[in-house]
Amino acid sequence: MYLSDPALEHAGVALRAVGERHPHCLRDLRGRLDRRGLFSDLCKLSHLDPQADGVVLCHSEGYARGIASNHADVLHWWRKFGVSMDNFRRDVAEKMKGGERDLTEQEVRSIVREELAAAQAERDKLPPSDWAKAGLEQAKAAGITDGSRPQSWATRQEVALMVQKRFLEVR
Repeated sequence: MYLSDPALEHAGVALRAVGERHPHCLRDLRGRLDRRGLFSDLCKLSHLDPQADGVVLCHSEGYARGIASNHADVLHWWRKFGVSMDNFRRDVAEKMKGGERDLTEQEVRSIVREELAAAQAERDKLPPSDWAKAGLEQAKAAGITDGSRPQSWATRQEVALMVQKRFLEVR
């Protein structure tokens, strides 16, 4: 069996990365959340040990064996947060033993909200990128922005006010 998507049940680590870079991926979170369950069910039906060599593979591991495409979704994302395929295989083995419950939709939504808020709070603290510093200083001098949160998302109302200040008030 090979893992075709990043396993989103590692919500505390992978969801932050996914949510920041690909918010559209969170739309179907409920259906994708428990890849461990899928793999544990498949391993049970096939009487396979998910921790045995070659049983549960990601794309790049499958490619090394000549059975999958060579892109490293899982390894690319998880490595940034200290998670590996070995963690996933261990989680699948634990899921096969039972004794844990699936998260409710409300619990998942809560985790996603917390992770997105944490990512936003971190982004709010970042200084401006080198390429944007001069332009940001000019915009501050013109009264278009106060320069706070240079790496954060701007709401439509914030953008509307900046445009208004630039084109209607500053002459």
